[in-house]
Amino acid sequence: MDRRGIITTELIFASIIILVIVSSIISVASERIDAASSTDMHGNARMTAEYVAGAINKVYNGGDSHAVTLSLPSNISDKSYNIRVNSSGVFVLIDGKMGKSFINPKRISSSDKLIENAVSMRGNQSYIIKNVKGPDGNSWIVISTI
Repeated sequence: MDRRGIITTELIFASIIILVIVSSIISVASERIDAASSTDMHGNARMTAEYVAGAINKVYNGGDSHAVTLSLPSNISDKSYNIRVNSSGVFVLIDGKMGKSFINPKRISSSDKLIENAVSMRGNQSYIIKNVKGPDGNSWIVISTI
């Protein structure tokens, strides 16, 4: 009877140790999967920022009256996002974080009135980006929804 009790105690102790080890492995694996998913989402957000910045730079370098139509994806990694464009660059806001991509033009407007302001862009919409010569002879980038 004594021998049997010792074996049962050892078995319970070994089972507890195995459960602790397995639960820590699962916890570490879960954290790694979450980190990989977050990295993928932010990488896709950066690619979207580069896509918009590339279109703006293309229009700017194309000269007066050059225009491009740009369609944005509905979401990035199943998350909604917003894009802000101003003279500093293109900013993608997603899941509480922000990514940036630089642009060449310094005068950005959301209308043909050429009033310098930041432009907000949303997913699942199409935009026309055009190069307009202002009254002072300088190039402006006008971004408007279609």
